[in-house]
Amino acid sequence: MCRELINALVPSEAADDIALLAMERLRVRDEAFRLRMPAEPAELRRMRRALGGWLRGIGVELEDTNDLVLACAEACSNAIRHAYGPSAGTVDIEARRDDGAVEVVVRDFGRWRERRGRDGGRGLALIEALAPSMRIERSEQGTVVTMRRTLRGSVSV
Repeated sequence: MCRELINALVPSEAADDIALLAMERLRVRDEAFRLRMPAEPAELRRMRRALGGWLRGIGVELEDTNDLVLACAEACSNAIRHAYGPSAGTVDIEARRDDGAVEVVVRDFGRWRERRGRDGGRGLALIEALAPSMRIERSEQGTVVTMRRTLRGSVSV
């Protein structure tokens, strides 16, 4: 089909300088989002793109998408910063749409370590401002941060 389109629209003497790219945008199924990433700061970019794409794909408005991605990135940053020492670790992210809201869960498998010095300390307040229903569960198996945000125009029942 692409070759026929080029032949129909482009003079034959110019056809070797023409490229045509055909794409079809596929809708994301309204299923849960899952991502496991290495606990490394460089992985945050991949997580933001993947989660943002999933949220847009299920029809979440831009402002809600941006806020949820930022809240998740902050929770992942905390896991990277506090859960693991010099050893490698992973962070799991799961999200699902539920009853006019999106719930995002960030899980690490390390042990919480307080940050040295006075830098930082605002991340949890930021998460709570972006996803007002937030809870943290710490155990020997790691830390789980669960964030829930009601979407604009939605009324939770």
